[in-house]
Amino acid sequence: MIHNLFPSSVLIEDVDLTDEQINDLSVAINTVFKAHEAITGCHKISGEDSMPLFTKENTNTFPILKKLRHIFIDGFLKLAESDPDNILTKKSIELMMDNHAGRLPIMKTNDYKGLHSHPGTVAYGIFYLTDVNNDKDGGKLILRDPSFHISPGYRRKMKHEIETKRGRLVIAPSYVWHEVTPYYGVEDRITVVSNLSFVPEDLIEN
Repeated sequence: MIHNLFPSSVLIEDVDLTDEQINDLSVAINTVFKAHEAITGCHKISGEDSMPLFTKENTNTFPILKKLRHIFIDGFLKLAESDPDNILTKKSIELMMDNHAGRLPIMKTNDYKGLHSHPGTVAYGIFYLTDVNNDKDGGKLILRDPSFHISPGYRRKMKHEIETKRGRLVIAPSYVWHEVTPYYGVEDRITVVSNLSFVPEDLIEN
């Protein structure tokens, strides 16, 4: 009997948001981004030491960011519940989200993101604010099978390409390697990324 033992589940979902909500998100995120850029002189704000997005100050100023945070929480929960051995609850995911309050890896012309995973976390989520013609302008997300480094032989398709579509949410386990191809568009490619950062006490129910 053949057993398919180690598949990787990934959530790819187009979130139903109105044009007004997308516009409100764009205004909020661009305001936060421009404030960071003015202070630091740098648009690279995706690192662990960068300015977080879902802070109390930002969500109080822009309530639409609370909705986006819940979109991530619901996405992480859907992925978790697809595993029958899952131990995560909505409460634990909310607590874990507090450890990594969202980042803005905004891509400008000629930016790219090399192949990487998210060690030290449980999962990562990506939400797109803009449409991009990836065939023309690049900036395509590519997910890689975690066993991509092995010799050819008994292995499945090694990559899955995801188009950059406004309102699209991608949630994947942290061990799924991924990259973003060089971006050649003129307009900024705006995304929000959030990790589930694991802290043992987060999983303890009070």
